Amino acid sequence: MRCGAIVYHSVLDPPLSWTTRGVLCFSSALGRQVKWVSYAGLPSSPYHQLGKQYCPRGTSSLFTFGIHGGYQAGVELVEGCTLLSHLANLGDARSLILHPASTTHRQLTDEQRSACGAGDDVIRLSIGLESPEDLITDLSRALDCVT
Repeated sequence: MRCGAIVYHSVLDPPLSWTTRGVLCFSSALGRQVKWVSYAGLPSSPYHQLGKQYCPRGTSSLFTFGIHGGYQAGVELVEGCTLLSHLANLGDARSLILHPASTTHRQLTDEQRSACGAGDDVIRLSIGLESPEDLITDLSRALDCVT
C-alpha cells in the first residue's frame, strides 16, 4: 500500500498542480480578450467554495470561456491555434481546445446548445503539461486574429 502512495504522490500530484496553475495563469491572462471565464478555481466563481471543498488540491485542468464574435469567431479561434490541439477528448496530457457549437453539439438547434451550456460563444480548454506561457501566447495570438 505504501508503494502505491509513493507512486500517487510522485507521479500524479505534480501534473495536477501544474495544470491547475496553468489554468489560473490562462484565466487571468485572457482579460478583455474574452467575454467571460468559467472556472471554479477562480475566487470570482460562484462555485469557488465548492471547488475548494471537494477538490482541495486544485479544481481541474478544464475551463470554459466566451469569445466575442459568436459562432464564426469560435471556429476561427480553434483553427488559429497552433500549439493547442483541436480535439474533443478533454483531459489529456496535451493541451486541447474545443468549440462545442461547431463540433460536439453541432446537431442541436441554437436554443438547445444555449440551454446545455454550449452556445455559439463557448470555448472549452483542457490545459496539459506544456508551458502555460507558450499556451497563453498561442491563444492570445489566435484571439487577436479573431477579435
